[in-house]
Amino acid sequence: MRNLIIFSFFIILIFIGSCSERNETALDWFKKAETLMDNDPKTAIRYLNEAIKLQPDYAIAYNNRGVAYAKLNQFQRAIEDFNESTRLKPDFVVTYVNRGMAYILMGNKNLGCRDVQKACKMGVCKGLDWAKGNGFCR
Repeated sequence: MRNLIIFSFFIILIFIGSCSERNETALDWFKKAETLMDNDPKTAIRYLNEAIKLQPDYAIAYNNRGVAYAKLNQFQRAIEDFNESTRLKPDFVVTYVNRGMAYILMGNKNLGCRDVQKACKMGVCKGLDWAKGNGFCR
């Protein structure tokens, strides 16, 4: 009987643990991903996929997933996410910086310079400064 009680308690704990994971919000997944961006971008992408699945209009999650793809040198996928982020939130200036840098790293200086210049006009010039300092933009 004691073993049955312990076994039942164990099953309940497993059930509670699995339920709490199902109840995680998009923000919970986003925060988990943020902690992994530098050291484990592949896992960060998986977590951001969950955030986006729960909240498909989460522009910042698309941006961050794009950054994770860029860290893995998957620039085309990064640009697709940056495009979605700008579609959802056109005034999110960081996405223009990130997309511009991804374009430049892919070898498309024209589109890259256009994006970092747009970001600079919106008030964030770090991407343009980087691109100019490295001879990519004028």
